Amino acid sequence: MVQHRRPKVVSPLGLLLAVALVAGPTQAFGFERPVAEIRIAQANPDAPAEQPQTDPAAAPQEALPQEGAPQEALPQETAEEAPPPEPEEEKCCKAGDKTPPFKLIAETPVGELSNPYDWRTLAEENQDDPAYLAKQFALPGCNACHGNEGAGNICPSLTQGDWPWGNTDDVLFRLIALGSVEMQRQGFTRYKEGSVKAPMPEMGQVVKTSDQLWRIIAFIRSISPPASNPPEKVIPGQYQAPVTAAPAQ
Repeated sequence: MVQHRRPKVVSPLGLLLAVALVAGPTQAFGFERPVAEIRIAQANPDAPAEQPQTDPAAAPQEALPQEGAPQEALPQETAEEAPPPEPEEEKCCKAGDKTPPFKLIAETPVGELSNPYDWRTLAEENQDDPAYLAKQFALPGCNACHGNEGAGNICPSLTQGDWPWGNTDDVLFRLIALGSVEMQRQGFTRYKEGSVKAPMPEMGQVVKTSDQLWRIIAFIRSISPPASNPPEKVIPGQYQAPVTAAPAQ
């Protein structure tokens, strides 16, 4: 009896296994990573993972400013801090100043000595002593030459409004402290000669403080005709700085 052999039909599972044996299991099932790489990764678990490469053309680009779009304001440079203002220079003169008259004269430019006292204010502040201003005049002995309350004696009266050297505070302070001889030596010129030719003595040694001398000048203002007092009638001193002789060559 003749037996018919059945044709051998390759099953799909067998075909797949055959391909796997030839091409390797990872490529057969669609894995792209080789087994060797898997084994290396397992042997070095601490190694950094390979970063996927990206297409530079596909990377997002920074947005460029569109034409007409408002531009973001750039930070302005911080302005430098302005230096602190310099303190104002204190001008002469102060009430209660204990500086000796000679020292104050040496430290103050010509024309800048100014009385901090107004005789009216001093009189009002000392209403309980009507002779307060006259006492300031008599204290250093001014009345011995100029008479009681400045009415005149061997020296000119101070009640006539006659100012041979000028009537500003600066001139009166220097004249009383320095005397007429030193005033001329320092560059001041007398306007006119009066009936008394005697020079004005130096009183800066007798009057100890500038404050006391300013009070004396306040008294002189109080007995002088109003029209002869600044600012109604200002007679500045005639001053020309003395020329210092050049050293010999």
